[in-house]
Amino acid sequence: MKFVGAAALCSLLLQQATMYVHATTSGSGSCHAGSKIIPSSYHGSDPAGDIASSNMAVTINGIALNSAAPNSLATSTTHTLTVSSSNGGTFRGFLIRVSSPNGSVDASTVISPTSNDDNVSKGGTSWDATIMGNSQVPISCAAGVSAVTHVDINTKSEVQAELVLDLDAALDLEITVMTDTGFTYYYSKYTLQFETPNTDPTSTPSAMPTTVTKPPTAAPVTLTPTTSIKPSPNPTTTFQPSVFVSTSACQSSDPMYQCSVALNDDVTFFYNFTDADSTLLHARLHYTGQGYLAWGVSKNGYMVGSQAVVGTSNEGVGKYDLTRYSSSGVQLMDLSRQTLQGASIMQGSEGSTLTFSKLLNEEDEIPIDPIGENTFIWARGSGNNLAFHAQEGSFKINLSLEAASEEVEVLDIGSDHQNLWLLHGWLMATAWCLAIPIAIAASLLRDVLSDNKWFALHRGMNTVGSLLAFAGLGLAIYLTEDQEGLVHFDGTHQILGIVVLSCMVVQALGGILRPALPKQSNSNSNSGEVTDKTDTRTKWEFVHKRFGYVLVLFAAYVVLSGNFAYHNMYDEYDAMAVVIFGFVALLVLGVGTLYLRWKQKQKQSSSSADDGDDVVVQEVEDILSRSRHGNN
Repeated sequence: MKFVGAAALCSLLLQQATMYVHATTSGSGSCHAGSKIIPSSYHGSDPAGDIASSNMAVTINGIALNSAAPNSLATSTTHTLTVSSSNGGTFRGFLIRVSSPNGSVDASTVISPTSNDDNVSKGGTSWDATIMGNSQVPISCAAGVSAVTHVDINTKSEVQAELVLDLDAALDLEITVMTDTGFTYYYSKYTLQFETPNTDPTSTPSAMPTTVTKPPTAAPVTLTPTTSIKPSPNPTTTFQPSVFVSTSACQSSDPMYQCSVALNDDVTFFYNFTDADSTLLHARLHYTGQGYLAWGVSKNGYMVGSQAVVGTSNEGVGKYDLTRYSSSGVQLMDLSRQTLQGASIMQGSEGSTLTFSKLLNEEDEIPIDPIGENTFIWARGSGNNLAFHAQEGSFKINLSLEAASEEVEVLDIGSDHQNLWLLHGWLMATAWCLAIPIAIAASLLRDVLSDNKWFALHRGMNTVGSLLAFAGLGLAIYLTEDQEGLVHFDGTHQILGIVVLSCMVVQALGGILRPALPKQSNSNSNSGEVTDKTDTRTKWEFVHKRFGYVLVLFAAYVVLSGNFAYHNMYDEYDAMAVVIFGFVALLVLGVGTLYLRWKQKQKQSSSSADDGDDVVVQEVEDILSRSRHGNN
């Protein structure tokens, strides 16, 4: 009886085994639906999670699948399904199963191994598997079901299969992947909606892009000082960007999109036509190498003030506000503004692909004109960490079908006047750290300089410094007005700069309106030397001199803050040369002036001592002379 009971139990277990997916050394031990695997010494009975929670991705034609919504596919078209592991990961076994949810559609020929992947996968409606050492165990799928599975349990990073269906229908796609640990596995179920393609030029792509597997979060992205999207690190001195005219204005190598624009030899923008009734732009940015991708809407082709779609394998895909060129200005939008549809970033042997569908009109964003010209910007990185992009540019395009034959100008992103901002710094540093300090030194060295040369030098260098400073101010106002995303007098440096220039005007007016000096009244005084100064003149000199000293030191600090403002804008320290020049000039002038004043005081002290000796000698001679006259 015990033997019979044991045999019955074994029989029961074997029957139950057909209700689970087996992970065996050569092919799945079952073609059954669901996520369960028979527990053994090698694996558990329940999945560790869905595939989106692992380092694996599932794509069709390079588009990530969405497990929460139907994934549209064109009928009568062969689609490539890829299961891949990212970040160098691998897996061993898998089962990819396609069936009709209600059994009304024959899916027995829908999925099959690709011709170049037969060493990795096998299947169809049946295959032989190795189960518990028993080889060549026949496994068959239920009627109307097809599947592919692994050939062996060697580690693999990618497998592919082909999907095709000639009629409109919804099918279930179930994928189970066993990791290379042999214990942990993941399971996901997707809905495939096969539809006859719509020939309407405003229609959705034949395979609707699906949501990214790693959606953006509301938390700010923490970026290092080198992580920003910025203009070219070697901007040209001209402001007319170079032009590349696309020769593929209305051709597309991607069947999902109707048009493409070659942005350069490595990056291509794909899109579908829009018209007056369109609400979405369906687009894709493809780069032949590996790296993050970014596409944005701009008013003038510059980065600041734009909104961008950025995709990295680390952070997924999200919408960002680009408020400045530093890392702090690349801001992930709140979740309420993350309105992209079908957004994904995929990377593989064929390159990197950013896919998205974006609303044409959104609150607080630059609108996309469905029938007029738009200015878009783009960038790609050399890696997946947001950092200085290796390539970038902008292009102007009309997305409508009527403009499909027009040539598209593809432009380099301008330097955003980077060189002119440097010129602004040089003007201010020369004014406040060289010209005006020379004017102050002339005043301090009036005893060294003969006659009234000190005053001519003092007035002349103050005039030069004022002209340079106001030229710098005018240039800054022009650049702020011309450069999108910048606001007048917004920031510590800008506010302090206005304060310094206002004080300079007050100081200049004080010098012009100074109290007059009295002159020597006798005819022997032709040198213009001062006699007794009025109380007003004395007080004016006290205030004028000290206000000038403080103003120059304050201005030097503003020059230093300008270096930080430049770095915040461009993530570069080119302006540090301006700061070094300014402070070296101040140091040399200061030390030189102090030394000359010390030498002059030494000379005056020696001269005073000599004059004192002469007086003593003269007094002695006078006493002796009177004594001789008394004796007579």
